[in-house]
Amino acid sequence: RIPAIENHEQTGFKEDYECQLLYFVRDMLEWSDPNSIKAIVLKLLNKKHPIFKRLAYHTINKHFDALGHIFFNSQRNPLSVWVKHEMFVLLQRHATDFSEPEIERIIHWIETEAYSLKREISKNITYAMRFRAYKKREWLTALLPSKNAKVLSLYEKYTKINNTEITHPGFSSWHETSN
Repeated sequence: RIPAIENHEQTGFKEDYECQLLYFVRDMLEWSDPNSIKAIVLKLLNKKHPIFKRLAYHTINKHFDALGHIFFNSQRNPLSVWVKHEMFVLLQRHATDFSEPEIERIIHWIETEAYSLKREISKNITYAMRFRAYKKREWLTALLPSKNAKVLSLYEKYTKINNTEITHPGFSSWHETSN
């Protein structure tokens, strides 16, 4: 129910207990000395519920100089629909900071992510190919500021497969608000 760990217009019901509790923990982690919270971040990453992983990736993003190694030491592909927003923000914010091997690793994650489709939809090969191209291109959008040649090449490749405009990258859904 909470679309973004940071304060964001997409978060409705900010006054709800769950949201307030999350914001309290988020703020405590942001204001903490990053060296004193490494163990906490690692524990959050190993929790089952995605909200803990999202909180961990948000914290890694905020303290990237001290905690970025945790992100790259992951044995599993961290890209997932369940942590999409925080992961997208982390990649986008640090795209120009990543080394060539780090970008290669992220590209590997993008290329090997499952991008699950419902069984009946996945039988349509063309649709499945276009869907995956869109999803990969969405992740690559976060890395475009790096101006990395492989990122740009893959982005172009997937645009040729599916050139649908990417709106609100990093969000699985978007709710328009009216004033």
